[in-house]
Amino acid sequence: MSEMSDLERRYSLFEQGLLDEEAVNRLRQDVFDEASRRDIDLFEEQRTPSGQLYEMGKGAARGFLGSFATLGEGLGEQADAITNLLGAEDLIDSGEENELVRISREAQESIQERLGADVAYRDQWLTKFGEGAGSFASFLVPGGALKALNLPKTALGVTAAQAGGIGAGEQAQRIEAAREQGIEVTPGQEDAAIFASTAVGWTELLPVQRALRFISKSADPAFKKGIANRIKSALTTGGIEGVQEVTASILQDAVERGVYNENLPLNESLMDDFTVGGAVGAFADLAL
Repeated sequence: MSEMSDLERRYSLFEQGLLDEEAVNRLRQDVFDEASRRDIDLFEEQRTPSGQLYEMGKGAARGFLGSFATLGEGLGEQADAITNLLGAEDLIDSGEENELVRISREAQESIQERLGADVAYRDQWLTKFGEGAGSFASFLVPGGALKALNLPKTALGVTAAQAGGIGAGEQAQRIEAAREQGIEVTPGQEDAAIFASTAVGWTELLPVQRALRFISKSADPAFKKGIANRIKSALTTGGIEGVQEVTASILQDAVERGVYNENLPLNESLMDDFTVGGAVGAFADLAL
């Protein structure tokens, strides 16, 4: 059965009132995805400036909270991969049997239920910017606090652990999605992917450290730099963050394709990754 035939069948069931709420939401999303592939904007006339501002705010909260949920999942999977490498396979469980992973996934589901983007705004640039800004801000909580306490080395270590954990968590989510599609991922492949993606996560350190350099307990509150220098710095940080986002996306794809899913489709969102990442980096540099 073709994809359009399946959509038509489900739409017919919808008209007859035979779909539950979950099936209706899934149908709505699938219709939106099919329209997007055909360059048809179904919601152009429904979007409003106030609605976009609201969704951008939700995106910021979703990105901030979701980063910590992803971190928890990544730390759980890292611990399992490390003990497996040391020969203690039964010491720490993986997947849903790992309590930290299970709690983190439930937290992620709760965040999506309460703060998930409305389908009309989901692919809008400002929505993605809000989520990216929230995600970036999550690094400023532990790292920024430690930097403000004049503990730069501790801040760097904590930020590195956070970045690596989030990188591992993102790959763990990819592995879970692949398994749901029926792709077999062996424990060895899972561990290899988790280790590789931990290193991918460390690419986040450069733009974050550039932003954190303005936070210091002994910093003079006076504006030390001229406007031209601040703009130059913001553009530099923005460029670094944009390149980092694209690089991390490509590397995460490479890990997935090279380890357990050779049929992974090409990533078509790299331009959005660059522009959103660049804007977030520049904004963070100026704001701090």
